Amino acid sequence: MNRRLPTSPLPVSNPTHIFLRNVPQCTTPGDIRRALMRAEIKGVADVSRLYKHFRPQKKVLITMSLPDYTPDALRAAKDVHILGFPLDVDVVHNRDVVLTSDPKHGDGPSAGVVPGRTVTLAGLPGRSTYAHVRQLLKGFEFEKIIAVPLEHKKFSLYSRFAIEMASESEAQRLRK
Repeated sequence: MNRRLPTSPLPVSNPTHIFLRNVPQCTTPGDIRRALMRAEIKGVADVSRLYKHFRPQKKVLITMSLPDYTPDALRAAKDVHILGFPLDVDVVHNRDVVLTSDPKHGDGPSAGVVPGRTVTLAGLPGRSTYAHVRQLLKGFEFEKIIAVPLEHKKFSLYSRFAIEMASESEAQRLRK
């Protein structure tokens, strides 16, 4: 008997992460958490939106507090609708691929930065410097500025910076 091995990675024995796909881009992690609470899904430890280059993707990563909650959460999440859209639900099989985050490029769960305290400034002139951004942020308390590099072989007339603010209230103040 010559059986072929599966080409996909082997499933995790005790999965604690769930993928939600086709999530509307205007949905926040708080909206998703409320929808999961309405569906009476228990054991949700964290809800993180996946980002690519500081842009939200249509995917969300749900972290369960214990693997025991995952099967029930999978069944219940299949009936969850957000803004009228049904969600595709799947268990995360290869946890290392999903959980890798790159804060310099803004990839991964929560873009690899501190959620709620990081603000992305986009649309600045292409050759903007750190000094120029510091001048724009005069009067705000921030911890660090990260220049967001362009994707490989991409060109842009604009530059982007990710600013980690001192607190969530400072981040909200900057967003206004």
